[in-house]
Amino acid sequence: MGGLLEVYAQETPAGAIALVTHGDVIRATLCSLLGIPLDFIHRFEIHLASVSKLLLHEDGVQVQFVNRQASAVW
Repeated sequence: MGGLLEVYAQETPAGAIALVTHGDVIRATLCSLLGIPLDFIHRFEIHLASVSKLLLHEDGVQVQFVNRQASAVW
């Protein structure tokens, strides 16, 4: 896979990281990791202050959830 997310995950002892960013960056990341053309970026709806969880594996990515309310995650 490769990329900045993988580098960050490898540099942490537990392999877990939290990133805070804007909705378009989240949409673009989902498109990239899932092999979806950027033409479809706005097919993902990302709400303000929502949480998305991705599991990065050597052979790909697993989307655990997208757009969950922060209070439901913790």
